[in-house]
Formats: sequence, C-alpha cells, structure tokens
Amino acid sequence: MVEQNLISEKVFSFLLNGDPNAKKGGEMVFGGVNLKHFKGDHTYIPVTKKGYWQVFVRVVVLLLWIQEHLFLLVQPWKIIQKLKRLK
Repeated sequence: MVEQNLISEKVFSFLLNGDPNAKKGGEMVFGGVNLKHFKGDHTYIPVTKKGYWQVFVRVVVLLLWIQEHLFLLVQPWKIIQKLKRLK
C-alpha cells in the first residue's frame, strides 16, 4: 500500500467492539488512526520478528474492565484465574 502511494504512513490501527448487539463489530484503519476512538498519546513499538506481530513486552497491566467487556484474543490461564479471584 505504501509502494502504491495509497497510504502515507506505515501504520495500522484497529478497534475491537466487545458489544455483541452493536451494528459494527470493529474497525481497521490502514495508514493511520481514527482519532474519535482514543484519548491521549499512542505508543509505537517495533516488532521483534519480521513477518509477525511479535513485540517485546517488559510489563503487562491488566484491568478488570477487560475481563468484563472485551473478548480476549489470547487468555493466559493463570492470569485469568487471578483476575477472577480479585472480583
């Protein structure tokens, strides 16, 4: 897309809608972000292995909101059990 000059930035963003009753399930934007879906600053990090969405993660902070309102793509079992005990 960059080589065809369809987008100016080598970035993409996506929104996952956790509401099963919503009209739209989500949104993906190539070449930028939809400014109405976030507040604050974005943090850009490099991938650690070309061809994958693999990134280095030093610290993970999970909020209980995630467990209640967002379907997790990957659910590490030990972390999910700890979150359930916090309720």
